[in-house]
Amino acid sequence: MKEETAAAAAAEAPSTSSSGYQRRMTTEMWRQQHERDGTVDLFLNDDFNAGAKLIDGNIVYPEFGVGTGEGSSRGDCPTHKIKIINHYADQEIEVEVPEDRYILWEAEAQGLELPWSCRMGCCTACAVKVKEGSVYQPEALGVSEELKRKGYALMCVSFPESDAVLETVPEDEVYDLQFGRYFAQQALNKDAPSVERDDFALEIAQMDE
Repeated sequence: MKEETAAAAAAEAPSTSSSGYQRRMTTEMWRQQHERDGTVDLFLNDDFNAGAKLIDGNIVYPEFGVGTGEGSSRGDCPTHKIKIINHYADQEIEVEVPEDRYILWEAEAQGLELPWSCRMGCCTACAVKVKEGSVYQPEALGVSEELKRKGYALMCVSFPESDAVLETVPEDEVYDLQFGRYFAQQALNKDAPSVERDDFALEIAQMDE
């Protein structure tokens, strides 16, 4: 297994912030700043992260990108050493991540490659098992609370709370733990009394696979 460490000399990458840097706005302030033409598309506006989009942008940020986990770090918060065992690339990497920066985004900013897809906490492409330490992931919609308690996390929306060791897991592992057994028991069982089968939807799903 190869071991890589993000070079300290690498170009310093922007990082991002957590809920402590959010601010509230009045409706009038919001309209003046974000709805000058009467509309706003949150999913095309980089001022909003996954969590802000989820709550319709009611919480916004005083500086572009700061506080989203995706943009620049405030630079005044603790950093933690994160070791990632990446089975996809047969490598171990170490990266220093500020507490106000998503782990995936900071690793990428330092030139490291990790698995990802949606980058919004909704799929399970970047899923890991937290072997040591802890992370904060309030926006990880793709992982149930039960699995979070068992140590599963999504790197794209995880803030480090301490030094940690993360290990990648197969994308399907998290998906199957949450939904697979139910599909096997009911959705694909033509005799299941409590599920209305949608053969067309099943065909589409099979083509997607």
